[in-house]
Amino acid sequence: VDAFAILPSFAFNTAASTFTGQNIGAKKLDRVKSGNRSLLVFGLIVSAVLVVAIILLRRPMLGLFTETPEVIEMGSRFLCIMAAGYVIIAVSAVLSGTIRGAGDTVAPMWISLITNVIIRIPFTYLIAYLTRSEAFPAGNPDTIYIGMLVAFAINSTATFLYYIKGKWKERAIV
Repeated sequence: VDAFAILPSFAFNTAASTFTGQNIGAKKLDRVKSGNRSLLVFGLIVSAVLVVAIILLRRPMLGLFTETPEVIEMGSRFLCIMAAGYVIIAVSAVLSGTIRGAGDTVAPMWISLITNVIIRIPFTYLIAYLTRSEAFPAGNPDTIYIGMLVAFAINSTATFLYYIKGKWKERAIV
């Protein structure tokens, strides 16, 4: 279910990359901005619709894979926590696709590496440590999901700031 929710963002990433590369190659930079805006709006709409569907139908969807109530409950909590993440991923996917399409592949790689390895893992361990209890001696299991959500938010924010700064335009391959 999680992979299904993320797939449209990957498609928007590829579309943004291809659209940007083609328009930069055609020396039509003005189209990159308007096309990017359209992709962002459409990506947000698709993600929002998927989030609503996933939240409303999460238990039946999870029931397709298992009948174990504990697994369905844990999966349900995961999907509820991650719901905002699917919208956040749509933003970073479109923007990083645009940046990559312009020929700047290094910045999105570093942003992803830093947020998913250097920030997410220690942050998740910290939250788990802080949420230890008698019921959860190793920390609340939901901290894994929260760590992912925080990493997605930081990734999207960093990608947005890099996009706004405009350095990727200087690196455009023409």
